Amino acid sequence: MLEGTIFLGRQLLRQAIWETCNRHRPGGQPNIALIGSRRSGSTLLMQILGRARGLKTINQPFAPAVATAHQMTHLPWPAGGFFLEPESEERDALKDYIKKITSGSIHVQEPWRFWSSDFHFRTSRCVLKTTDAHYLEALFEEMGFLIVRYFRHPVPQAISCRRNGWDDKLAHFRARSGFVDAVLSEPQREIFEWIRHGGQALERFVLGWCCENLPLFSPVSSGGITVFYEDLVQRPEATISMVAEHCSLTVTKKMEKMAGRPSVSVKTLSEASTCDAIKSGNTKSVISRWTHQLTPPEIVSIQRILDCFPGCPYKSQNATRHISFQNVSG
Repeated sequence: MLEGTIFLGRQLLRQAIWETCNRHRPGGQPNIALIGSRRSGSTLLMQILGRARGLKTINQPFAPAVATAHQMTHLPWPAGGFFLEPESEERDALKDYIKKITSGSIHVQEPWRFWSSDFHFRTSRCVLKTTDAHYLEALFEEMGFLIVRYFRHPVPQAISCRRNGWDDKLAHFRARSGFVDAVLSEPQREIFEWIRHGGQALERFVLGWCCENLPLFSPVSSGGITVFYEDLVQRPEATISMVAEHCSLTVTKKMEKMAGRPSVSVKTLSEASTCDAIKSGNTKSVISRWTHQLTPPEIVSIQRILDCFPGCPYKSQNATRHISFQNVSG
């Protein structure tokens, strides 16, 4: 009883801070959609961008699992908790919800620590950071958003999701009418059913990652860019400059400083050794620790799954980017 009261009290306090301490008035620059996967490091990039003047970050506005009661009065409820090919009515409801956020008429999942450098009393643009809306990229583009796709190798992401007790999402994709038959190719359907019925946990999570990121494997549009966690960790200044240029932002010392800190999600959902590696600047450890947790057969099996999805940036042979298990660990 007491725990529930404390949770509700915190939710009400944060809502009060959002609505009384932030004044959002849209300016002339487009809003930004940051699309990544769970445990990919997208929170870190969001917090970096949040240190830019006048830019308000919205963390997980499409995730019912973490939505506030007030937020759920505006957010459509997606089947299975994940938006996938919304029907026209749901699509219209989503557009209305997004317009309310970006116009400043409602406040959801914003920074609430008013003493932090990612909190702004006055804002004119929004960053919608989401790990539940890969299939809404076309909707964001239609609404004039700048798109930032964000990838991290699916194996460390899978390891982290398993450690936190999260699901692999395969049941959700299988349950959605027509997804397996209409969206996946024949080779992809075969590997989907094989892994769904008898695959190991790591294989299931990697396949789930491929299914949710499938719409991002196509060439990025003229209004979007692709960013990699591996680049952000190893080459933070160049990566931040690229994103800032795309979003018409001025890079600040606060943004660069944030790149060397653990994000909020790292502090709460990662192992202590990960936080220590980030704080010490041990980028090699941050990037490659997971490679020592796999056996050779597991590496072969995982690469087989990734190679089944054309356009996947972590395929063995990819014309635009190739990060193998060998060169990540080296």
